[in-house]
Parts: sequence; C-alpha cells; structure tokens
Amino acid sequence: MSMRRSAIAAALAGTIVIGAAGPTLAGGFGGTTILRTAAAGTEIRVEDIAARGTGVVVGWQENAPGGGKATYIRRSSNGGATFRSRLRLDTRPSRDVQVDVCDGWAWATHVFQESGDWLVGLDKRALVGSFYERSLVTIGGLSRKPDVACAGERLAVAWFQKVGGVWHVKLHARGVNDEAKGDQLPEENLDLGTGDMAKGLTLAGTGDHLFLAWFR
Repeated sequence: MSMRRSAIAAALAGTIVIGAAGPTLAGGFGGTTILRTAAAGTEIRVEDIAARGTGVVVGWQENAPGGGKATYIRRSSNGGATFRSRLRLDTRPSRDVQVDVCDGWAWATHVFQESGDWLVGLDKRALVGSFYERSLVTIGGLSRKPDVACAGERLAVAWFQKVGGVWHVKLHARGVNDEAKGDQLPEENLDLGTGDMAKGLTLAGTGDHLFLAWFR
C-alpha cells in the first residue's frame, strides 16, 4: 500500500496551490493542483491542512478589498486526487480557520463575529456525502486563534479567550461520533490559565493523547 503525504506548496498572487509527495519525499513534489484563485484585490491566507488515511482537508481565509473576512475549506476523500467544491464556513465575518480529519469526517474550527463578539464555531463535514453538523463552542466574549484535533474517540478544540481583560487558554473536548453513535462521551471544559494570544497555540492528537502547546 502506498501512502501520500500532502502539503501546501505555495500561496502566491491570490492562488492556493497544493502539491503531493510520496513516502519520505523520495521523489520530491509532483504536479500541483489549484484549489482557489481569488478575484483581484482579495488577499488569501493559507491557514491549515490535515490528512489522515485518504482524507484531506485544506482551510484558508480570504480578506476582501473592503476589509471583509471569510473562511473556507475544501476536502478530499481520495488522497487529494480530487477535491470537493469550496465551502464557506459562515456567512458572517470569520477568520482563524484550523482543520483536522478523522473517522471519515473533516473538522474545521474558526471564529466568527456576532453582535460585537468573536465566537468559536465548529464544523463537522462528511468526506463523502452531504451530512454536516455545526455547533458553537463559545456563546459570548472575545475569542481568537482556535485549533482542533482528534485523539481516538475524542475531538478537542483549544482557543484563546479574554477573561477579565486577560487572554486565557481554553479547551473543550467531546466525542468524535456522538451523534452517529446515538450517545455521548462526557464533555470536558478546561481553563488552562493565561497565554500570549499574539504568539499562538497549537493542538495535536494521537490514538489516546492530546497535546497542546502555547506561550505563557
């Protein structure tokens, strides 16, 4: 069985390009696929890419000439050979998109603006088919720079949230397949203390562990 490891190769002149390389990059990167070419004056920020098995998802942000921000994903179920159509995550202003893939699902978290607040949203999208689930991780306040990761049956989101004027690192964990299984794993909601939002955080998962790194 051959494996493909994918990475963003370039994001220049308003175009998102993806390239694929074989095991250990022995053959270098092969041909590229254009995922998005934006209108003149639109700034594209490539945010994240994730791959597991034959599932691939890419997330990016587009800043329109007038200052509007929007987040998008494209996903693949065949190792990046083809990608489904571009999907906007929210009709409201949104930014800071991060993605992961697990158990047949593409996950995307981002922040969107609602009545002056910036809230953390979570999208669960089938790699094959049309099923999707959208949920709120926060219900008020100012949040920034979320990340998402799968770890076995768990799905976790971490982000920065203003608490009393100070940035704190928050973490929410739930089951990956709560709805599909018809039951739910106990939710976990943690405040991990202060963090430097400007320097970011990153979240990763293995079969039975979650790892979260941030600057304090």
